[in-house]
Amino acid sequence: AETFLRRRVAADPEDAEACHFLAVTLLDGRRTPETVIEAETLLRRSLELEPDGVTTAMKLGLLLASQDRAGEALPLLQRVIRRDRYNLSVT
Repeated sequence: AETFLRRRVAADPEDAEACHFLAVTLLDGRRTPETVIEAETLLRRSLELEPDGVTTAMKLGLLLASQDRAGEALPLLQRVIRRDRYNLSVT
């Protein structure tokens, strides 16, 4: 899946969905400092391309929170709750 998604992002860097899914794939795999940085960059890019991406905002917020970056995570997670208050992933 990672190879396919890398090709998809390379072919169309404006594909918010491909950026999101590549980030998720990287985070679900063997995490290294490099893959976490790449995943964060991809999630930020996806959110930039699709600002209403609730799932992307949640993933990025949880990633930042796991790195003790609450100041960055909190606004993203609050946005998710405002848009989807039944999203149990952030409560």
